[in-house]
Amino acid sequence: MPVIPINTPSATYNVTIAPNLLPTLHPRLRKLNPGRPFRPFIITSPNIWALWSKPFLASFKEPPTVLFHPAGERHKRMASVESLAQQLSTAGADRDALLLAFGGGVIGDITGFLAAIYMRGIRYVQIPTTLLAQVDSSIGGKTGVNLAAGKNLIGSFHHPQAVFADTDLLRTLPPPNSAPASRSPSKPASSTTPGSSATWNKTPKPS
Repeated sequence: MPVIPINTPSATYNVTIAPNLLPTLHPRLRKLNPGRPFRPFIITSPNIWALWSKPFLASFKEPPTVLFHPAGERHKRMASVESLAQQLSTAGADRDALLLAFGGGVIGDITGFLAAIYMRGIRYVQIPTTLLAQVDSSIGGKTGVNLAAGKNLIGSFHHPQAVFADTDLLRTLPPPNSAPASRSPSKPASSTTPGSSATWNKTPKPS
């Protein structure tokens, strides 16, 4: 099971890449938070949840609260963040809340930004479901949303506690997105926050 350490000036965490991670999520979350209470909130899209809710919930004794967000770049807006924040508040989320970003890059970016600003910062974990999210957008702590004037103009660096890249999730993607993670390009350390480091095997470009 490859575990890749990410080291930055402000955070240290691991990227775990393996199949069959979803059914072991709750004990992994407990290990991340020894002696600290946490209440998980899942942020995902209806389509992803319809496919993967059963293995996701397998290790939870009590089902977490699930907040749905539509897939797609056009929904990566401040209005979506405000809506999710209101739903968190209505559900009683406090500083013990732990957000679980279960989706592609848009879900990960919005969840990370929400975690950065809700109650001035709470914990979150990335559980990316697309190849690009697993090797790129879930890593490095870059979060944010779009404005009409451009992409990612509002955001923050807020690192996850961990990234769990379950390669089984790639099986339900269309063929262009479902190449094995071992054959995918890996994110170089230079693409994380300044001064950060990571151990990556960068795939050479064809000559």
